Amino acid sequence: MRPLLLLALISPSLASSQTNPAALTITEADVHRRVFLIADDSMGGRDTPSPGLEKTAAYVAREFKRMGLKPGGTDGYVQRYGIRLRELNAAASGMSLADGRGNIIKLAYGTDLKPVFGLPRALDTETPLVLLAGPIALTSSFDIAALTGRAIVWVAPPGGRPNFVAVVSLATAIKAPFVLQVMSDSTFAALKVAAGEVVTADSVGWPAVIAVRESAVVSQYAEAGNEFARLREATEARATEPPGWKATAHTVYSRDERVSVPNIIGFVPGTDPKLKNEYLIITAHMDHVGSRCRGADGPDKICNGADDNASGTTGVLELAEAFANPAARPKRSIIFSTISGEERGLWGSQYLAEHPPVPIGQIVANINMDHLGRNWRDSIVVIGTEHSDLGATVTRVRQAHPEVGVSPLPDQWPTEQIYFRSDHYNFARLGVPILFFTNGFHADYHAVTDSPDKIDAEKESRVLRFMFYVIRDVANAAAKPVWRPESYQMIVRK
Repeated sequence: MRPLLLLALISPSLASSQTNPAALTITEADVHRRVFLIADDSMGGRDTPSPGLEKTAAYVAREFKRMGLKPGGTDGYVQRYGIRLRELNAAASGMSLADGRGNIIKLAYGTDLKPVFGLPRALDTETPLVLLAGPIALTSSFDIAALTGRAIVWVAPPGGRPNFVAVVSLATAIKAPFVLQVMSDSTFAALKVAAGEVVTADSVGWPAVIAVRESAVVSQYAEAGNEFARLREATEARATEPPGWKATAHTVYSRDERVSVPNIIGFVPGTDPKLKNEYLIITAHMDHVGSRCRGADGPDKICNGADDNASGTTGVLELAEAFANPAARPKRSIIFSTISGEERGLWGSQYLAEHPPVPIGQIVANINMDHLGRNWRDSIVVIGTEHSDLGATVTRVRQAHPEVGVSPLPDQWPTEQIYFRSDHYNFARLGVPILFFTNGFHADYHAVTDSPDKIDAEKESRVLRFMFYVIRDVANAAAKPVWRPESYQMIVRK
């Protein structure tokens, strides 16, 4: 009998604190090699869609096959979903707001409107309006049934960071065709948007958010100025319907092409006759922003995305290889997935969560990673610990494995709403408890300077070993993770 197995039989609690040989397959050299490959200039910044994204996906699929993972996609390891590549004909497109009594406000793209996030999916829409104001939060209570199908005109309160995620979450819940975000002239003028191509997803993604210049509305309908001022002073979240007002959107494209993009999925079957039918899903987005980042207008036009998120893609590969090792095979099954479209609006994870390789009710936890190779030398932020008993697992693993040399930190950026901004959220909103490992922001975030030479591969290898033990603990536990009731009520949107 192997010594490690004998030790486990004698003292499970003692065995849990021992170094698993599979964890030692996660090395600094492997992390360094993979990050440099995924964040190489030849990948072109891995935009969704792009040849570099397809090359990255093919590399991950080959690695999963080499490791012996079982295919989990609809075509081997690949799961594809549809997106549309469009070029807006701004001169022929626009919007109007009308109250049915002869008051009409006409808005043109470029001078009055700028796409913040996508564009209306339907070419022509006419829908009632709802005015949204006040400190909108994810816990704000609204009459969803009464608001369903309405377009939102959003007036954010002055000062502070507007809760974009909460507004878009509400827009998604009420099936709003779009959100018009009212901006001052100076804010509108400073807003930079990508010219030309607009990329949207066929069946996933948030409703479009479009900036509207406040003075363009007020100059055509003076009463709107007073109304906007009142809405800005709202001290509570408020949704009101202006009687009779409707928004009409007319969108014309000079190009409209459908393509598909990949998620990659493989899994390691569990060893327990019963628990193998329960799954953990380990995720990271493999896409980045192509040339759509700060500094890309200079000589270097490729946004390599080494930390964001070649580091996380590397993490999925390293963890998959470790758990494919016979020394690490857990009781529950583990799905490993690298996801596209995160930078476009969490598209790939939304599609994966809504079209999982196993029923969503059989997925007991999602462990997501995004940015692993920078900032603190011996620490990593773990988001979501307060929302389920997975937090206790993190604490337990830290105490059991001091040799890894990694300390978990709580959310360092609470105003950034990180819980709702990466791929784990699409699993959480469907009822799957999550943990999100990240080193967070730095000066190279979404800049051409996020290059592979800045990744601390030794630090990342230790972070991944720490994650290995967290995943192993969850995968072998007698009971599956449990939500805290108040968190479930706030987050889950089935």
